[in-house]
Amino acid sequence: MLRVSSAWVLVLILKAIGFLPRRISLMLGVVAGWLLISMNRKRRKIVQKNLEICFPHWPVEKRRLVARQHFRHFGQAIVDLGMIWSASKERLNRWVNLTGLDHCLRAQNDGHPVILITPHVIAVDMAAVILSQHIPLCTIMKDLRNPVFNEQVIAGRTRFNLKLFKRAGGIGRMVRNLRRNVNCYYIPDEDLGSKNSVFVPFFGVQTATLSTLDRMVRLTDAVVMPTHAYLDPVTGQYDITIKPPLAGFPTENEQVNARLMNSAFEDVIDAAPEQYMWTLRWFKTRPDNVPPLY
Repeated sequence: MLRVSSAWVLVLILKAIGFLPRRISLMLGVVAGWLLISMNRKRRKIVQKNLEICFPHWPVEKRRLVARQHFRHFGQAIVDLGMIWSASKERLNRWVNLTGLDHCLRAQNDGHPVILITPHVIAVDMAAVILSQHIPLCTIMKDLRNPVFNEQVIAGRTRFNLKLFKRAGGIGRMVRNLRRNVNCYYIPDEDLGSKNSVFVPFFGVQTATLSTLDRMVRLTDAVVMPTHAYLDPVTGQYDITIKPPLAGFPTENEQVNARLMNSAFEDVIDAAPEQYMWTLRWFKTRPDNVPPLY
């Protein structure tokens, strides 16, 4: 982990890059991605393993290409944190195309709060900051190990109207806010162990999937809308799309509900597989008597 002084230097560098012309910041992001893939052998192996697990039908060369593209785009998204943290609202919105907001406003007009669900794509921070400018919004996050980055990420995400709660507090505060018509930006595609999870397919693999979404809906009468955030690595434009309400959700079966959620995430990831966070171990928890995948 970086020392505090080094972390502050990196934060200041990222903020400075945020004011550079877009073409230059994108190029610096490519360099950052090259450093990530070159220096972090552990994450490189996890990316390759995840792609092998989820896309066994792909040729090996395609998986290698997507892995390289992932680190390149991830580097660009990391560099863009500086813009997210310090750029004006006008500059941020100049590089964002938001569609589907009418779905959300229509549900609110009908008296329903909205839960915007998304998997861990590289553009989740940009999406949260932009969406919070248009609608009341809350979300949760896990504290980062580095206190400097943790403080900066919180400040950056909440600089407009986003309410940010710690994950350790559970979903209670989000439920209370949904009941007050504050919408929720929820990223539940994490392997947090078997507690509060069910095993359902994710890209054909039995995966420990959080079952909290349907409980949140039942407690609040919220409408669930899949949300896709995509970074165009050439133009630097972010496309954020709120999709229509998730059909048939929730059912009376929590496994069916978890599978509906995972299916919505698969659709988002299939649209740009190189922009999913393959560096994380999504399949760490296994069903009983199933050998580990990592």
